[in-house]
Amino acid sequence: MPTEVRHPDRHGYPPFKEMPQPEKVVVTDIEIGATEHLAITHFGFAFLASPRIRVFADAMELQPIASDWATRIYACKACAAPVLRIEVQAVTPELVDMVIF
Repeated sequence: MPTEVRHPDRHGYPPFKEMPQPEKVVVTDIEIGATEHLAITHFGFAFLASPRIRVFADAMELQPIASDWATRIYACKACAAPVLRIEVQAVTPELVDMVIF
């Protein structure tokens, strides 16, 4: 049973104040085809601060082709190498999901 009850902060975002914790950096390499896209979703978007996500191809940082509060979509049609390097910096990187479609 929890010993602490957290209440929403109605004046700020995220609505629940995060407990101070060190951020972690997780680096993942993903192989992607020229006609495929990479979707990166943060499942804690409603309650946690957004993670810092950086995607690299051929040592150049890619910008998402679409994004919203929870998800970013990347494409790499002009990349020479089929491998993307993804860096996620967050308190809870386990709440970040990556899908190729």
